[in-house]
Amino acid sequence: MKTAHQILGAIWMIICVYFFAIQVHAMYRFHPDRLGHCIDIFFVFLFPAGAVAGFFLLLRARWARIVVSIVALLIVTASVMGLFAFFNAQPFSFVGLAFDIFALVSAGVLLFSRKYAVA
Repeated sequence: MKTAHQILGAIWMIICVYFFAIQVHAMYRFHPDRLGHCIDIFFVFLFPAGAVAGFFLLLRARWARIVVSIVALLIVTASVMGLFAFFNAQPFSFVGLAFDIFALVSAGVLLFSRKYAVA
């Protein structure tokens, strides 16, 4: 299970760095009339936390499993909330559904592993 945690840590570190770069780039295109700006700021702070936790998951830190799982579940929650018109997202893309399934499975693997297993 340690190897699976390290692989998931590496994948989530790469994903969070990529999404952080996209969010920072989106912040430069700021429009004052846009309602979702607070949500963008939330994710700008969330993705570096996921990247740092993914790095520490590679170093086998126990707390990093919980942080990466929370990041994954918050991303899935935002995707599900994208069904509402507030976010103006298209939640039915194949890539989005595949990523949501990956996030749910990885959160399950990281959260429901053995209690005393060191990542």
